[in-house]
Amino acid sequence: RGHVGGGEGEHMNGSGERSSMQMSKSMTFGEQSYNLEDTTTERLQGNGCNDEERSSDPEIHPLAALLLEKGILQSKDEAILATQQLDEYTERARQWEATSVLCVNASDYSLRVGDVERSGAEKSPAPNGASTPSRPVRRPRRPLSAARGGTTRSFGSPGFASPPPSSSSRNHQTPIQRYPGKPWTSGEGDSFSTPKPSDREARIEMGAVRKGLCVRILNTFVDDQDLTCYTVWVYDCESSTEWYAPVRYLQDFGEMRNQCIQLCPEISEFSFPSKIWLPVLSSQLKEARLEQLERFLRDMCAIIYKLPLRPKLAEVAIYLQSFLGCDAKGLAGDSLILHHQTVSNNCLYSVGILQDGHSEEEREARRNLKNAIQRYVYRIFLLPCIEQVASNFVATVKHEIPSVAEMRDLERKGFGLLKDRASEILGRIQRFITSIQTLIVDGCRNDLISIASHEDYSSLRKRMDSTTGELYSELLFRDSIREHLELEVYIPLRKSISTVLVNAWRHDDMAIQHKMNALSMRPQSYFNLAYENPTGYSSVIAILKEGVGRSSLPCMKMRAIVDASKGLLRTNKNATVDDLGADEFLPALVYCVVMSGIERPCALCELLQELADERSMLGEVGYYFSSFQAAITHIQEFPLTEW
Repeated sequence: RGHVGGGEGEHMNGSGERSSMQMSKSMTFGEQSYNLEDTTTERLQGNGCNDEERSSDPEIHPLAALLLEKGILQSKDEAILATQQLDEYTERARQWEATSVLCVNASDYSLRVGDVERSGAEKSPAPNGASTPSRPVRRPRRPLSAARGGTTRSFGSPGFASPPPSSSSRNHQTPIQRYPGKPWTSGEGDSFSTPKPSDREARIEMGAVRKGLCVRILNTFVDDQDLTCYTVWVYDCESSTEWYAPVRYLQDFGEMRNQCIQLCPEISEFSFPSKIWLPVLSSQLKEARLEQLERFLRDMCAIIYKLPLRPKLAEVAIYLQSFLGCDAKGLAGDSLILHHQTVSNNCLYSVGILQDGHSEEEREARRNLKNAIQRYVYRIFLLPCIEQVASNFVATVKHEIPSVAEMRDLERKGFGLLKDRASEILGRIQRFITSIQTLIVDGCRNDLISIASHEDYSSLRKRMDSTTGELYSELLFRDSIREHLELEVYIPLRKSISTVLVNAWRHDDMAIQHKMNALSMRPQSYFNLAYENPTGYSSVIAILKEGVGRSSLPCMKMRAIVDASKGLLRTNKNATVDDLGADEFLPALVYCVVMSGIERPCALCELLQELADERSMLGEVGYYFSSFQAAITHIQEFPLTEW
């Protein structure tokens, strides 16, 4: 087991040479170097717009303008293109969430815009079974002039706003730009004939299609027949559910691809590994195949947003969901059903179940708003420029993580060198995630406020309109965005990071695990508790065991520590934060940590400390995490002679 704090077993495999770690703060996008850590408004200089221009130019989304200022986009044409791509994703989500249907122009597979407003569904609360809205209000825009894009095209056309031939964004075009729309004909196997003047609109039922699936292939292994199997990890942004898909072979991927191509020919253009019949595949070839299969799955999950809206596109998406091990319950899509062959990795406790000052209605609205913001950020990561930046960073960090041989060499050279290397890697990941987080908050603030203003979240309006409402909204936005960023950045690096952490802190964790095993046999009275709980603090122990031990994301582990600490305060006799001091709180927390049996607590503390959001650490999150660290240190310092 190589994963810090629980999860699937992962074995270390460190073949191949790695370059030395270079903790540069800048990344390279094409030939352009830029600094993602510099995202404050005051330091945005150079080839972009100022704040007023960024918020008022109808052709450019504020996020695209900020990307232009940072040098991620190279020209205003690229910023306009990114804006139109994001607008297209938003318009599809607008109809999808409001009506569970996409209305399509049958002549070119483009989206019919305006039907949601005419039906009044845009401003109404989501009906039972439908997703709460994740779309901002439509921004004012003006059509592109003929000087920049040739003839003006209607918004929503699959070939909209292609950049000039000389633009460098050609290499980053999405499928919706590469595949021109064609009239529907009976020869394509669809039930639509060539459109007539009275038959120019079609409807695609989308109720059973999930709106945001994040997919990663985390591992490979060889079965008893010497066939390579792939471990596919899936996260559903609608329900915040994660699971492992049924074990899949390369043949399974090929069969699924062939079936989907029959329904949607554009899928044949997606990258897919070719069959190479060799008795033994090299590690480099295995890694390349894994990356291609993962890229193929991620492209497939985005087809509803990126491809022309063919009539059977929803059928392709449902076929893909079955391949990944999930279905929606009925056409309403109001619940997620996992196949019996899947392995759920969800915690058994519900995050935030403890009393936090919110009513049940407010808590439900907050949870729905968080999921809506995650779906919005999911669509941002469909932008080729953002997707390329994240994938380049992940590939760079993977290449710089030391191999097993290099880790052993570092340990021989000096005590603590491997720990320093691990901390440097985690620090780099933290700075990248924080930079993208701030980039999205700054560039999409108006959109986030617009999403939060929907009637579905009206129960939170009193909090958001209060004197502390701006801080409340800011924390909610940042937490929701960061959770999705960890999905996009941390999850593909998790196996490599865990390998380094497990090796760097293995001696510390072996020693503390020995002490925790011995202490777990002791009664509550041994821990000098101010109040011995009749239930043995079972609810707090369950939160630590499930929330910290099983959660995949560092931010979820941190949230579980906060929930456990708050739960511990409330399990004591009428105890509150004010009347339960550290002398009483710490022994009880030590007891709960010991009884939870958390694996590799030292490596876990390093992971959470380095990847935590610095802003959140200034408040109660920082206080409770410091208490958790103190509990781990207290266990480490228990003298064996006292046992």
